[in-house]
Amino acid sequence: MLGKILTALGVAAFVMGFWEAQSAIPDSPKAIEAGLFMLFGLPLSITGIWLWRKSIKKCPACAERINRDASICKYCRSAA
Repeated sequence: MLGKILTALGVAAFVMGFWEAQSAIPDSPKAIEAGLFMLFGLPLSITGIWLWRKSIKKCPACAERINRDASICKYCRSAA
């Protein structure tokens, strides 16, 4: 869950920074702020994706992606 939240926040910050950078005058405070949003948004989203991927595993029976803590696959009902 934390991975999804970090990914969403990172992508939103990066897109917001990119959007602001399009309308900013170079070397203005608004341009610097937009650059900071982009600078911090990208690593935040990469960290979120990494955490998200670590919380998922594949079911050995049906190869669907399930939660790492799951003991039974919700798709094929086999013991994971």
